[in-house]
Amino acid sequence: MARKVELLEHPQRKLLGHHCLISCSYEQLQAIEGQLQRSLQNVRMNKDQLFREQLEHLKNEVHKQITENLWFIK
Repeated sequence: MARKVELLEHPQRKLLGHHCLISCSYEQLQAIEGQLQRSLQNVRMNKDQLFREQLEHLKNEVHKQITENLWFIK
């Protein structure tokens, strides 16, 4: 029974990184940390780009609404 539980938990630990991180050397952990930092930086850059695009879109919408309102006032 214990062996069956171990066989079922092993893939889960592997997915969560538990097994890998325990057996990694200091250099491997540093490499993983560097990869994570680069990935996080890419995610942040993509998020910032999306925010800038959304902001630009909203500015255009506001400008359009102001222009339409001015037209109705005349």
